[in-house]
Amino acid sequence: MSYKLKTNVENFEVVDGPFAGRKFVGGQVYEEIPPGEERKFEPVTPGNNQARTPKKSSENTKPEVTDA
Repeated sequence: MSYKLKTNVENFEVVDGPFAGRKFVGGQVYEEIPPGEERKFEPVTPGNNQARTPKKSSENTKPEVTDA
């Protein structure tokens, strides 16, 4: 299962244990999360995987319409 930080959680870096030195940043998807920090993450499901596949700016624009 994949996880991402909840929107109300700030980025953080783990300081001890097996994940020491790893940074966790909002908008990123992680396959593993540090033990004891589960409350900071939410599962990524097909309906909320925007972090994994962000849209390109060209996909967000409508085609230009001109009067000819």
